[in-house]
Amino acid sequence: MRVSVIVPIYNAEAYIEKCAESLMMQTYGDIEYVFVDDASTDASIALLNDVVDRFEDRKNSVKVLRHDTNRGASVARFDGVREATGEWVIFVDSD
Repeated sequence: MRVSVIVPIYNAEAYIEKCAESLMMQTYGDIEYVFVDDASTDASIALLNDVVDRFEDRKNSVKVLRHDTNRGASVARFDGVREATGEWVIFVDSD
């Protein structure tokens, strides 16, 4: 992968569906998505999974990491970077 997109998520159910759809509809092909759930207590991850299921061609490019406790956006970004395989990294806020 040349580009890794890292998205920290914490209680973003109002925004995550639109965010994920926008990312999945990108035309660039050599990309991976690393979503980091920072212990959300809402339906954010269920909504994310619904979007990923609709984009079958992108499904293998998606990683979802989960924190057991909320550690904050900076830790979520750092964990995403550690998991990323791209030459380039970009951060996207879930909202």
